[in-house]
Amino acid sequence: MIKLLKIMAPIMTLVKKLGVEEIVSIDGAWEYRIDEQWYIAVNGHTHEVEVTPDGMMSTRLLPYHFCIWQHGLIVAVFTPTDGSFPGDAEEELNLAIFDAIESMR
Repeated sequence: MIKLLKIMAPIMTLVKKLGVEEIVSIDGAWEYRIDEQWYIAVNGHTHEVEVTPDGMMSTRLLPYHFCIWQHGLIVAVFTPTDGSFPGDAEEELNLAIFDAIESMR
């Protein structure tokens, strides 16, 4: 659970900074390109949604799951209670999110 919170906190900070009020009100998944390397999709619905980022692997996200792409490939899928990254990817993503937030100031 700690790993999930460590990745969700920066993502929720980014969502808030972008002015997104309710992910559930978005048709399909909430999707965002963090930078040229990272892409994220969050399914805030009670049903499965298809996510097909341009030029990347597509996936079907189960309810309340989120998915992270690195260089166009899926590197992590998180459930509401679990998930993990390979290697140092978590730290790299967090740094990219914080850089994106800083660039919005």
